[in-house]
Amino acid sequence: MRQNFSTGFQLYPAAIEDALTAYQWLINESGLNSLKIAIAGDSAGGNLVLETLLSLRNAEKALPSAAFVISPYVDLARTGKTIQTKADVDLMVTLDLLESINSMYLPSGNFQDPEVSPLYADLSKLPPLLIHVGTEEVLLDDSLRLARQAALAGVAVELKVWHGMIHCMHLFAPMLSEARDAISEAGAFLKHHLK
Repeated sequence: MRQNFSTGFQLYPAAIEDALTAYQWLINESGLNSLKIAIAGDSAGGNLVLETLLSLRNAEKALPSAAFVISPYVDLARTGKTIQTKADVDLMVTLDLLESINSMYLPSGNFQDPEVSPLYADLSKLPPLLIHVGTEEVLLDDSLRLARQAALAGVAVELKVWHGMIHCMHLFAPMLSEARDAISEAGAFLKHHLK
C-alpha cells in the first residue's frame, strides 16, 4: 500500500497490483489454467475486477474464463443520473460514502481516467461478463452504462437488473429469496464458463 502523506493511505494502484499478483500466483505457482479461473467482485470490488481484466489484457496475459460483478462502482467521476435520482432510496450507498471511497483510492487525480474508472476504458477482448444490479441503488447507471459499453466493444455481457433491490443485495441471501436466486444464477453462469 502506498502512503500519501497529505491524506493517509492511497489504494491506487496497490489494489490492482495485488489482484494481478494473486492472479499470476494462481497460474504460475498453483498451475491453474487461466480458463479454470473466474473473478468476481462487488461494488468497489467490481471496479477492481474490471481494472484487473484490463491490465491483463493490456499486458497480453491470459485472461480468466469469465467475470461476475455485483453493483460495480465503475465511474468514480459519478456522472450517472442515478447517483442523484436514487440517493433517497439506496439504503447502503450514500454520496458521502462514495466521496470517502474516492479520497482513499485516489486522493487527487482524474476520476475519468480509464485506469481508475473502467467505464471510460476500451473494454474490447474481455471475457464473458455477468453484471447484477438493483433498481433502487445509486450505482444503477454505472451497471447500465457498463453493460452497454461492453456490448458495443463486442464483449459477451449479461445484465440482470433486480427490481426493488438495493446495492449488493446478495449479502442478504438469508432473508431475501431474490438474493438466493441471484447467487444461483451467478453460479450457473460461472459453472458454464468454467467447464
